[in-house]
Amino acid sequence: MKKIFPVISFFLLMASCQKELSLADPSVNPAPERVVSAIVITDSTQSDYDSLVYRYLPDKTREVHYNHSGDSTTRTYYYDTDNRFSKLEDEKAIYYTNNDVAKRISFQYNSSGQLVETLTDFATVTGIKAYYNNNLSATGKSIIVYDTFYNSPSYNLDWANRIIYNTLSSDDYLLYDSCIFINKVSGVLTTRVSAYNYDTEKNATSISKLTYHDEQLSEWGTVTVTRDKPAPDYEALREKLFHNLANWYQTGSVLQDDNYPLFSFPGRMYKSIVYTGYSINGGPIPLQVYNRSEFNNTYNDDLLMKSVITTSLQGQGNTHYVTVIRYYYR
Repeated sequence: MKKIFPVISFFLLMASCQKELSLADPSVNPAPERVVSAIVITDSTQSDYDSLVYRYLPDKTREVHYNHSGDSTTRTYYYDTDNRFSKLEDEKAIYYTNNDVAKRISFQYNSSGQLVETLTDFATVTGIKAYYNNNLSATGKSIIVYDTFYNSPSYNLDWANRIIYNTLSSDDYLLYDSCIFINKVSGVLTTRVSAYNYDTEKNATSISKLTYHDEQLSEWGTVTVTRDKPAPDYEALREKLFHNLANWYQTGSVLQDDNYPLFSFPGRMYKSIVYTGYSINGGPIPLQVYNRSEFNNTYNDDLLMKSVITTSLQGQGNTHYVTVIRYYYR
């Protein structure tokens, strides 16, 4: 297995002054912030492996992925002078269409700081736009995203166009997500709807889900999330990566990402994630669908050190697998 690269430690330098030395004042010499330095993800058979090493810089964060063979690719999160998430770039892929690969997404804001446009660069064509129409209110905002430029007379990325409806709370947590997928080849419309419920500490506790094909309900169910004890240093990684968009952008349908989802739902570390639902799946009798992920988390005080995730899928056949995640800090 690929070894994690050595973690570089930072030391505080004590400055001398003209008066008599005394114990350092914590307000003058604060303790350095503890951050995630690496995450290692493996499955129980060791057939899948991803080692993530984080490098934090003032205007960017680098997430370097190492695989079993030692080869590496870098994903970089960029921030502008207003400390907003401004660009996501991946040497390998952010996501794949049926015939191309998205390598870079740039984020454009208006004068009031609202996200109004993204531009995605693919391997064969660049600057594919998605427009964000914001409607602000006293209680939050609604956003309509038009992500509908995957084909034109000059190119065809072989991917479904999307129209997304989002509702956010006043502190930008995702409340409602509805994504309409428009398949230009088959003409089929697929709509996926998620409605989020939170507790008083902003932990997502349940998500109601509906799926429609050509406006006919085809699957429905509920995700229930049970939380473990807080892991503040690990949980802070989400905001360190996504900055101003951390509470909603990577949670719903807007971000298309083929990487392992570390932060599926906002809030504290998970203890279990359970989906119970029913699927028509073309048959006359609804088929029950049951997916369960159990997290056996190991802590050192409030430091999350290891998660053993046991996932069971039941529906058209049963599937069972184990994923192990180890967390390292500096």
